[in-house]
Amino acid sequence: MKAVVIHEYGDENVMHYQDFPTPTPGPRDVLIQIKAACASRSDTARRSGTYGGATGNRPLPFINGLDVAGVVVDRGPGVTEREVGDRVVALLANGGYAEYVACHVASTASIPPNIGFEQACTIPVIWMTAWFGLLYEGELKAGETALVNAAGSGIGSAGIQIAKAHGARVITTAGADWKLQRAKAELGADETVNYTTQDTVAEVLRLTGGRGVDVALDAVGGQVYLDSIRCLAEGGRLVSVGAASGGRPSDDPATLTDKHVTTKQFGLPTAIQKGLVRPELQKCMDMLGQGRFKAVIHQVLPLSQVREAHRIIASRDIFGRVVLVP
Repeated sequence: MKAVVIHEYGDENVMHYQDFPTPTPGPRDVLIQIKAACASRSDTARRSGTYGGATGNRPLPFINGLDVAGVVVDRGPGVTEREVGDRVVALLANGGYAEYVACHVASTASIPPNIGFEQACTIPVIWMTAWFGLLYEGELKAGETALVNAAGSGIGSAGIQIAKAHGARVITTAGADWKLQRAKAELGADETVNYTTQDTVAEVLRLTGGRGVDVALDAVGGQVYLDSIRCLAEGGRLVSVGAASGGRPSDDPATLTDKHVTTKQFGLPTAIQKGLVRPELQKCMDMLGQGRFKAVIHQVLPLSQVREAHRIIASRDIFGRVVLVP
């Protein structure tokens, strides 16, 4: 099969489109012919060897990519849940930048018949991260106000829709007005803040009548993480699901105590290990099929142009996901 293989950590030029052995499914695995895969910001960190997430850096050589959609073409002897020919998405630890991948059947969900592969592959890791961050860790309830940072990111565009679907008012942030306009018009955000031209904390407090937000979702880290704490209402909850800016500062105990707020860090592997993800992923896919959610795609490229995909992600001039087609 063809795959994008990384033999050393570095910039986008360390990714090589080459021949690689097709995997063989284990007893509880399915072999998926990949029809579409997503590239993400975390993939760029794994490529460079700077990933600080729960799974750490991958041993070399490795094939990047966590989100795929495709067709089951083989299965292990212990698999009864899937049939050859099933259309599925899969949530992977790695291996998505390829023509085929073998993964445990429990990491898959069915694709609704009206949803294409390119749409479907945008969902697994990013949407489940935002889903569990908001609904499980953040305990977001209908009628509450949520702050979802980075509207143009995968986490941001998913988080806005998830919060709205569960009855919350949503304030979102971005560094460009065009992203904020799209977040309102296409994703349903109620209010927006441009963090390059506005004071995020002051504007969020103004928009909430001085009260602050009930839940904040952050995948950026750095100053955004600190500002998110200051945006919380009394008893508010901040859930950090990443640190794309390169770091997550220490909490200020005085701020937490004065407002009785809580901060949590969430990593999807924890939910996977507890067996929580598969039913929620299927629920999310079904809602996509019902038209309640929208897959947000910035650009579709051939898998052989993966270096360009990583350049686009690094530019930050992006709204939604970059999809790769083998």
